[in-house]
Amino acid sequence: MQSDSRIAVLGSPGSGKTTLSVRLGQLLGLPVHHLDDLYWHEGWTPTPAAEWRAVVEELVARDRWIIDGNYADVLDVRIRAADTVVLLDVPPAVCVVRVLRRYIAQMRGDRTGLPARIRDSGERRVAKDPLAFLRFVATFRSAVLPRMQRIIVAAPVGRRVVTLRSTADVERFLASVAGRSGGVAVPRPAEAAQENLP
Repeated sequence: MQSDSRIAVLGSPGSGKTTLSVRLGQLLGLPVHHLDDLYWHEGWTPTPAAEWRAVVEELVARDRWIIDGNYADVLDVRIRAADTVVLLDVPPAVCVVRVLRRYIAQMRGDRTGLPARIRDSGERRVAKDPLAFLRFVATFRSAVLPRMQRIIVAAPVGRRVVTLRSTADVERFLASVAGRSGGVAVPRPAEAAQENLP
């Protein structure tokens, strides 16, 4: 993986997309873009569909990036532009527990996991519909992941696809990237280190 990579990071909420994206960005010197920060506006108002596609198309037209997020309606745009796709296929139970922990932290005042505009607005809700979001997380592997995989397979050839299923996989991947780039893998944040997967 070269320093001029375009990397799409995908996976269920709670799978570790944001943490991995930040660490990859630090390791490779790539700008990191979190789609949640761009999509959600004050009051959990979504970006209109036509405008949203234009936002993502402008983003992927740049030379170097890491883009963290799913958003199936614009997944094809990112997959076509990416030279590397990193797919986090983490057990649903682990993702649900992580999201619940995030909810609890946010209700206690830790706003760091919220989209930027939601965080800055002081919005009290931790999601537009927290229960629906938890159902989405619980069924992501069976209902969403297969559709994403079909989009990846249908894209023109020429990109690397990496599937990571555990914390150990993530650490091996980062160590491999560090070896090729001449860098040093950035240690996991303390909170993530406490949430080891098998």
